[in-house]
Amino acid sequence: MKTLADIALGDDELGHEIRREVDRIVSSLPDDASCLLTGSIIEGLGNRNSDIDVYVVHGSGALANPVALGMRQSRYVDCEYMTLGSLDQLADRVSGDTGWAALLELPLSSVDRFYRVSVAVPARVAQGAEATLKRFDRQLACRTTRNWALVNAHQLLARGALLLASGDSHAAALHLRQAALWSCTSALGDVGEGYASAKWAGEKAARHYRRDSARHRELTDDFLRPHGTPAELLARVRASVTLPEELDALLSARSCVLAEQVRHVPGTGSDHLVRGRSSVAEVGGAVADVCRELAAGSTWAQATSRTAARWDVPVTEFRTALWHRTAPLRSTGFLLTD
Repeated sequence: MKTLADIALGDDELGHEIRREVDRIVSSLPDDASCLLTGSIIEGLGNRNSDIDVYVVHGSGALANPVALGMRQSRYVDCEYMTLGSLDQLADRVSGDTGWAALLELPLSSVDRFYRVSVAVPARVAQGAEATLKRFDRQLACRTTRNWALVNAHQLLARGALLLASGDSHAAALHLRQAALWSCTSALGDVGEGYASAKWAGEKAARHYRRDSARHRELTDDFLRPHGTPAELLARVRASVTLPEELDALLSARSCVLAEQVRHVPGTGSDHLVRGRSSVAEVGGAVADVCRELAAGSTWAQATSRTAARWDVPVTEFRTALWHRTAPLRSTGFLLTD
């Protein structure tokens, strides 16, 4: 197991000062608290101006100040406090049995924290914390990052495809660049470079494949220096994002219906969904088309399949993009999950 002395902080005055700062934190902790060092420096990606991220893990009890950011004027140490119980809960959510459905509900913050704990260097491990910390496996973290990033890449790709079909090429290109970034992150997770922080994707690709190698350019060009038209970018990103059958089936199985007493009212510029006498929601574009079909008695599968064909967007991408666009209608009760 690594110790604090193994961390490549440098042997200059800055390195010694960082060590003194970490030692000061450790010396002030109660007996049941562990201290973990993580972040870009621990990953070998930072520089002499990078912060060290410190996780202070308490054995039990409520924390008066759960997060302390910007210690030493944000130059050296960011310190975040958590409990051993919260890490056990995180390990329960991110496990070898985590399927696609659970990943769709898993926030990036959880994926990121699991990985950071899995690669952390312990400055101190309190008695009783060893079993919990052993649950944070780096290989599992990389697999989780790979799968989560693939889901996110597909979602951004789908939204970009529908934006392009809607005529908004600028917004489409922005979404597709982000999709390319997460596609790269997924590919890196597959080879053990699982840091879920997207800002390091280019550096990780350069470290693993050599900067400016063919594979490095293949992974990074479409978000760092994209070329060609948005339609050409869409084709390249689409080729890089392949969904497993299980995930494709899961995304296709999601469906909605119009809530009771909700009427679809067509308009000249946009349509409206009207509930009773007091609630109105404006809908347009592909959302209006699907709601019109639902109001006419179509199922979600029928409505999205026919509308996807009219908009010339692959049906799984269309359904994924529509699920995002209709989220406000579900949250306000105009649409109900079927």
